[in-house]
Amino acid sequence: MKKYSLILLTTLSVLFSCKKDHTPAPATTTGMWKGTTALYFAPYININLRSNGTARIFKSIDAITDTNSTNVTISEGTYEIKGDTIQANFPTAITFFMGLSFQATISTEKNSMSGTVHDLESEYGSTSSFWGGFTLSK
Repeated sequence: MKKYSLILLTTLSVLFSCKKDHTPAPATTTGMWKGTTALYFAPYININLRSNGTARIFKSIDAITDTNSTNVTISEGTYEIKGDTIQANFPTAITFFMGLSFQATISTEKNSMSGTVHDLESEYGSTSSFWGGFTLSK
């Protein structure tokens, strides 16, 4: 009996010492963000933030359920994160000559952001022709 108790005790100690810790993956800002804006021509937006500092924005007047839909306009841009603030520019998001810029604060959990969006023309010293707020979540 002692022999079996010793084997059982050894087996249990090996099992408990090999227990894996399931720590959740750290939150990240990369990936697809979805939400709404106060802009009449693009009330719905999705933004895919890539790990290399580039981004793709999807804009529509209808809720975006398929980013490949013909109702969705797609533009490329770049972004930069400093602390909990993100700045992104999409140079040709409106027309070939006019783009969008947005600034936002990212939540501590990295699951939502809110800020303002405006035309890039105001970045170069002219008066902004439009601006509005937006909220995005993962």
